[in-house]
Amino acid sequence: MLAAQLQRFVPFSSLDTQRLEHVAGSVRLLRLPANRWLTRRGRALAANYYLARGRVQTLEPDEEVAADDARARQPIVPGARAVRTLSPTNLLVVDPAMLHAAVAEQVFAEQTLEPVGLRPQWLEPGWEHRFLQHAALRSLAPTQWQRLLSAMRERRCALGEHVVVQGQRGGDFYVLAGGAASVRRDGVEVARLEAGDFFGEDALVLDSARNATVTMMGPGHVMALPGELFVRELLATVVAQPRQWVAGPEVCLRVVAASGGDGISLLDFREHAARLDRNRSYRVCSDTLAATVLGTFLLVQAGHRAAPVDGFVA
Repeated sequence: MLAAQLQRFVPFSSLDTQRLEHVAGSVRLLRLPANRWLTRRGRALAANYYLARGRVQTLEPDEEVAADDARARQPIVPGARAVRTLSPTNLLVVDPAMLHAAVAEQVFAEQTLEPVGLRPQWLEPGWEHRFLQHAALRSLAPTQWQRLLSAMRERRCALGEHVVVQGQRGGDFYVLAGGAASVRRDGVEVARLEAGDFFGEDALVLDSARNATVTMMGPGHVMALPGELFVRELLATVVAQPRQWVAGPEVCLRVVAASGGDGISLLDFREHAARLDRNRSYRVCSDTLAATVLGTFLLVQAGHRAAPVDGFVA
């Protein structure tokens, strides 16, 4: 029964009978009456929710979705920030780990960079879509980006509010979900951010104080992710699988945590990465694992083929 219902949804429609029955064995059917909140803004749900019957209203993106709409072939959650039922509703609740286990071998065997149905491509251009399209994040496995999105907490911000302050320590990684922000270092603006841009990773990887102040240029909101989760996913992506990121002639780059050392300062590395030849591949080294990982991440984020040196430190 549940296996037949699952076949309506991406990515289950392409699964063979054995995999489909395996997933269906762990699926839970959730029945809700009309005018009931599945999730409100700021509340994270760990599972994937597929609309099997009824009609719901979603917020961010704001729309009404019926079970027979093309949109409903994708999960209602993750994606929408809030979901309210408009009629008696049935939802199929799928464990993300089970989904990944069932489809990963089949999808990634085809070497698809954007696995159909595993990435929320149905989203209108917005912060989630833009965030997941950043070069370094495109290589995340489905379970990884789902963990990132589901663990984020919303924080509303006012005009002029400092989200992070240079010199202070903090434990969160941030994605700008609405509005615009200015990045200043020593009082000088070094960048501007828009919805989908992220910040705060440097201090988390290096276990150091914030190296810049990020200030809202108007009302907006950010999504905060616990730093330990971001670092764990970052390390798994950049360090554990370095070989697949490097091809062709290689150039070795040495990064250092502070200016004045024998190498390129991490503070200057983003600007340096923008000037590098994209036809080359790069190996990154430093005297610490954290600096090596962050330098590699910054290169990948700039669109380069990059990986740590063998052994990760030098």
